[in-house]
Amino acid sequence: MKISIAIILATGLLFTACESEEITPEEYEIIYIDGVPVDGDGFGDGDGGGGSGTVSCILNGEEWNATSCTGTYLIDNEIERNELSVTGTLGDFMMSLGMKGIYVYGATGIDLGTYEGNSDSDKGFVILSESGPIVGSAPGIDIGHALITLTEFDYSTKLCSGTFEFSAVTTEAPDEIGFAATDGVFEDVLFSVVII
Repeated sequence: MKISIAIILATGLLFTACESEEITPEEYEIIYIDGVPVDGDGFGDGDGGGGSGTVSCILNGEEWNATSCTGTYLIDNEIERNELSVTGTLGDFMMSLGMKGIYVYGATGIDLGTYEGNSDSDKGFVILSESGPIVGSAPGIDIGHALITLTEFDYSTKLCSGTFEFSAVTTEAPDEIGFAATDGVFEDVLFSVVII
């Protein structure tokens, strides 16, 4: 969950399709307000929130399968931000994928398509942590790359799916690639909704 909050800080979008619909603020299904849960904890109770789905990839040449998955969809009306993050955890290692959509007031969706992050753009990004501290990120300052493709986003069921790959720098050697992921998939990840 710590990484999910850090992921919300990314920016940008390269989109191919839009699935947003206009609603008034009174029609929002609010699960959290300013990070405080409303009517339950929002996790696994049918109101969205996480704990289901899969996140897997080939990480540094080894098969990696998360044992738990969560998602967060942020609608921030104060600073006009619309972001989706997906986090997979295996032991103490967390992999968080972030996508920033085009903000539309009252929208309850994020565009399907490709979110890319590199040295020129941070539209898609990855944050890696182990036992709390961040150990890697993509893109880095000058090197690294993140490519996340969102193929499903369903606000009514609170499920999202897609694919990803990345080359991430480490915090110890920010000028070297320390983590490389290929064949990444997140499927049917249940997300909570945060509205600010």
